[in-house]
Amino acid sequence: MPEITRLFDLLLPYKTPAEGETVVFTHTRDETTNTITGTAYRDTVNRLSLGLLEKGISKGDTVATILTNRPEWNYFDMALLQIGAIQVPIYPTSGFDNCHYIFHNAKIAMLVVEDETMLRRMKRAINTLPDYVKVITIDKVRGYKQWLTIPVNHTEYESKKELLQQVKSTILEEDIASVIYTSGTTGDPKGVMLSHHNFISNFSAISALMRKELVNTALSFLPLCHVYERTLNYMYQHLGITIHYGRGHLFIKEDLSLLQPNMMCVVPRILEKIYTKIYAEGRNMRGLKKLLYYWSLNVAAHHRVGRKNGILHNMQYRIADRITYNRIRKLFGGELKVIISGGAALNNKLLRSFTAFGFFVLPGYGLTETSPVIAVTTFDKRGVREGTVGPLLQGVSVKISQSHEILVKGPNVMKGYYNDPEKTQKAFDEEGWFKTGDTGIIVKKRFLKINARKNELFKTSGGKFVSPQLMENKIRESDFIENIMIIGEKRPFPTAIITPNFDFLTSWAQRKEIKFSSHKDLITDTRIQQRIAVELNRYSEDFDRWARVRKFILTPRQWTSESGFLTPTLKLRRKEIERKYRRAIEKMYED
Repeated sequence: MPEITRLFDLLLPYKTPAEGETVVFTHTRDETTNTITGTAYRDTVNRLSLGLLEKGISKGDTVATILTNRPEWNYFDMALLQIGAIQVPIYPTSGFDNCHYIFHNAKIAMLVVEDETMLRRMKRAINTLPDYVKVITIDKVRGYKQWLTIPVNHTEYESKKELLQQVKSTILEEDIASVIYTSGTTGDPKGVMLSHHNFISNFSAISALMRKELVNTALSFLPLCHVYERTLNYMYQHLGITIHYGRGHLFIKEDLSLLQPNMMCVVPRILEKIYTKIYAEGRNMRGLKKLLYYWSLNVAAHHRVGRKNGILHNMQYRIADRITYNRIRKLFGGELKVIISGGAALNNKLLRSFTAFGFFVLPGYGLTETSPVIAVTTFDKRGVREGTVGPLLQGVSVKISQSHEILVKGPNVMKGYYNDPEKTQKAFDEEGWFKTGDTGIIVKKRFLKINARKNELFKTSGGKFVSPQLMENKIRESDFIENIMIIGEKRPFPTAIITPNFDFLTSWAQRKEIKFSSHKDLITDTRIQQRIAVELNRYSEDFDRWARVRKFILTPRQWTSESGFLTPTLKLRRKEIERKYRRAIEKMYED
């Protein structure tokens, strides 16, 4: 395998005829799946690089892309990398404020937008761009140049390929590969500058942990504009794993069935939603079949991970595997082996259950600023421990500060924040350790355990500190609760806003013969409110009494990234949620 010092070196293997014929990507739209070979990939990237140079894009220029997961994302990524330009990926769900800020903070020279729908959504922000900024579309859109007009033709390429080689030779491993703006849950997003070396060090270390015999294909649906999916996207290419770009997170079940991948990467909310659907499968069953189904799920929830299970459990497990887990694996396409979970804490129930179903479940931890992986669970039994995010990644150093903050050093740590030396300086301590903003501990001198986000801790008016994130993660284990945000900063006690799991709640209400015609009817029913209160008490019993939620409101509105309540990786946008529910929150404290 050729040495990789710059990201576009990942294209080198496709020079050989054998590697060139391998399928690098597939792309499913509607019911059609297209394939892209290594030769086609490399050829398109090289011609696009020259075309971008002819358009005036050169080393150091910033180019914003607003794309879903598709092969064209990689074409532009690699083409820009080869000429030293800097990709600035933006979430397709971003609103005006985010887009406007990023466009102007990054001083973009070109904007690449997927289709007419995204153009309409971004129109206000696009209208604020200077006239010299070129706007290109992937799909055909009237009035805009399509990306296919940019690559030079094959004859031109042959006459100019030496120029491309000269430009590529000027690119260094410490050059900035991308500026990735954080999702901005607590203010304006920050542009994280990541070099070729940052990315390569990270995906190389992850690659060394992979069991390649288990994985030939992977399903990609988390946004490639997020560093988590992007780094794994590089890892797949590095290991020769075919990447299936499906139809997005709303079609995971269908794409798993159609494409039958061996691996996928998720955030915990995705696994929570999948588990809810698995649980719901038993609702239409009857008698002994239903009893055994839910008994099997209970066995899975008590399956120890990384530790020995007792003789009785092992006997129960073999029965449950034969009658239930085998069926669940078929729901995932029948070929899935590996699930990597990141972006937030994965609760033990999900870790145990999906491991029992027959998957390698590997929770990890990282940040955009660390390219991203700091620690990750491994395939080895000694590499997994419940309640942690696994051992530290090779080459990454961690220490815990006196305030319990996780500090990081390593080749994966960012170069700084774009156009913001002041915030860059504040991000590091006097010894050069990057301050993650998360608190945690090292367990058994090996495993990293995350406790809470420092800026999400709050102090009640009684002087008590509360970690809402820990409680929220635990309470979300309830089948009744889709999402929850706990409030209490400078308040006498914690309260919560809860979005119920309406799929489960609807079924439960029908069994209890509760009449309703809408979600609003459900959340205003006294019996349902009482049951939610029971669930809150049940899942809060391990927390201090003064930290527990005393009052709550139920909302009929589901929180999504599209509605602005969640980030694209499905984390709570706390300030936005608190702003939208301000009156209801105040009423809880008035009453």
